[in-house]
Amino acid sequence: MSEIEDIGKRISNALDSIQKGMETLADQAEQAAKASDQSGEVDQLRRKVEGLRAELAARDAEIARNKKIITQLRGLTHTLREAGKKGLDDPSLINSSLEAELEALRHMRDADRKELDDVLASLEPIMSEVKNA
Repeated sequence: MSEIEDIGKRISNALDSIQKGMETLADQAEQAAKASDQSGEVDQLRRKVEGLRAELAARDAEIARNKKIITQLRGLTHTLREAGKKGLDDPSLINSSLEAELEALRHMRDADRKELDDVLASLEPIMSEVKNA
């Protein structure tokens, strides 16, 4: 009988050891899953940062275009003033000035539209949370 009890104890110890090993593996798997989730979050944040950088570069280019148009508009306005002081009415100067002003207004409208789209895009996740709550 003592041999059977000894084998029983060994089997019990082996089962306990297997149970502890399984718990350790489960903990390690859980930690690996968390690390994987964090890695995914980091990748997602990196993609978001890249998108924001691209958007910033586009906005910088848009600002440069707007500055160029404003500079042209100021130059044409100055030329128109000088022509007006001299009593010269040049229709081509007036036309150029109006075209530059229209172009500046179009760019400002496009910039406003992009800004509104960005605001709406940033509000969309919040609205989704409110709908799901």
